[in-house]
Amino acid sequence: MKEKIKSDNVRTNQALAISPSNYGYIKTSLPKQLLKSLKKECSVVEKGNRFITGLTESYPYTSNHYEITDESRESLFKFVRELIEIYEHNFDYIGSIKVLDKSIPYVFGQPWINVQKNYQYIPVHVHDGVYSYTCWIDLPPNSLFEFLYPSVVGTPIREAIELTPEDEGDFIFFPAGLQHTVHPFEGDNKRISISGNILLGTE
Repeated sequence: MKEKIKSDNVRTNQALAISPSNYGYIKTSLPKQLLKSLKKECSVVEKGNRFITGLTESYPYTSNHYEITDESRESLFKFVRELIEIYEHNFDYIGSIKVLDKSIPYVFGQPWINVQKNYQYIPVHVHDGVYSYTCWIDLPPNSLFEFLYPSVVGTPIREAIELTPEDEGDFIFFPAGLQHTVHPFEGDNKRISISGNILLGTE
């Protein structure tokens, strides 16, 4: 008969993996009716007025920007207002900006339509204001949008958002200072998106 071997239980401390807190982004989708109306507007947008941004002035060959109509702008703003509340509830970003002695209302900057063709891209950049947003209206078969930010040790982190036509109508909402870029694509399709900024009003 074999003798059972006794062993002492070794008590160990539980190891916990801790992720430092950070700000994120919201990803959602445009309401179907709003997407439908924006698609219709974007289908003829190149006949409309050009829109000049700081990025256009620095990189004139990366993308064409166009103005959005007043009707579409107001419908878009109505949708975005809800996202501000959702973002603040989850991340309290504006509460961490310690430069205001009182609350100041948000104001919406003029949105613009981006139209890109084969091999065009948008370099790494940030936006003006407190928050920014981008929604995709028409997409080529393969496209890539990326956020870029440093890790806690300073190495770059890339948050890649791969896009196909199935992602048309997707909408992202993020802090305006978050660096991002849009990679070039190959093909005969156009890549059309709408972007805008949310600022603090002083009047």
